[in-house]
Amino acid sequence: MNKTNLANTTRIPASERTGEMFLDFTSDSYDNNVGTATRGRGRAIGFPTSDYLIPDYTPYDTIKVVDGETGEEKDTVVVSKDPIRLAAAKADSIEYVEDRIIDEMAAETAFEGSRFFDLMRIARHRGRWPAYAAEKVAARFGNGGEAVKARLMDESEWFLK
Repeated sequence: MNKTNLANTTRIPASERTGEMFLDFTSDSYDNNVGTATRGRGRAIGFPTSDYLIPDYTPYDTIKVVDGETGEEKDTVVVSKDPIRLAAAKADSIEYVEDRIIDEMAAETAFEGSRFFDLMRIARHRGRWPAYAAEKVAARFGNGGEAVKARLMDESEWFLK
């Protein structure tokens, strides 16, 4: 984050710039901030710019609105007021950011031996232990990944005996 990106409404909607202290990037010290992917992978390695944007999980509803002049009914799309759908959208955004962070941590700490603990922490945080970690590890094995995943679904396979 920096003041240029914060002012860009295509990246950060005005509704999300609500004045909290942790959103104050006006200081010049933030001008050279770069995305997490640049820190771990370096500036020379390409990555899609869409990785910087959280997908729009906002739930929308279509409602009928009567045109005041013509009396004609029109469909209008509005943000849902359903608290359950809004909470789910927020959770999806958080999960998306966590996924980008865990992928970046894999790049930053490659060969350092801390990946297991990162996967375990996120899997337990999400209530998906050992499935989440097993999926991430199995993804490395291509076609043989299903057998690895099936084996790692047994928690005892994760630890030395």
